[in-house]
Order: sequence, then C-alpha cells, then structure tokens
Amino acid sequence: MSENMCPVCGYEMADGPRDYNICPSCGTEFGLHDVNSTLDNLRTAWFATGPRWYSSVVPQPANWNPFAQVVNATRGGESGSSIDARDWGDRAFVASFDIQHAEVSG
Repeated sequence: MSENMCPVCGYEMADGPRDYNICPSCGTEFGLHDVNSTLDNLRTAWFATGPRWYSSVVPQPANWNPFAQVVNATRGGESGSSIDARDWGDRAFVASFDIQHAEVSG
C-alpha cells in the first residue's frame, strides 16, 4: 500500500492518512474517525452512502470508480477485510454505528 493511499477506500490522497487529513473520497478524518473504529467499519459506513464522493472542495476525478479503489485498499491493506467484490451488486451496506461524518449532500 502506498504511503498516501487511504486505507479505508483506496484513494490516493495528496497528503497521506495522518494528522487529521480528510480523505476526499470517503470522508474519513484520520486521527479522529479511525481512533474508535476499524477500517472495515469505516469502509462499510462509506458503502452505506452509495458510496458517494465526499469532498465538495476536491473535484471527483473523471471515471472515478470507488469499487476499484476498495480492491486496491484491501489487496494491500488490512487482512480479513469484510468487503468482498462478490457483495457489490445491488446489495445495500448498512452501518450500525455513527462515525461522526458530516452530512453528505448531493
């Protein structure tokens, strides 16, 4: 996994996942959201949003594919991830916890 890759969604961040940086793709704030939650739980909560592009400041890249990002994150990321490509069809992911994300509009 690259030093600047978000371990939650696999997005290559300008500044890596540290020091309260917020991933523009999934909205995880490192040093806050990841303190009391697992990467799997954060990833599941992001999937429950659609998954949607989080940032209103950083533009969504052309041909953005959140599913391909997650494959990158889980291949080189934490082992035993509960997100599996076979689960991605039309299935909705439900988060049973509040990760304190700001409301996503759009």
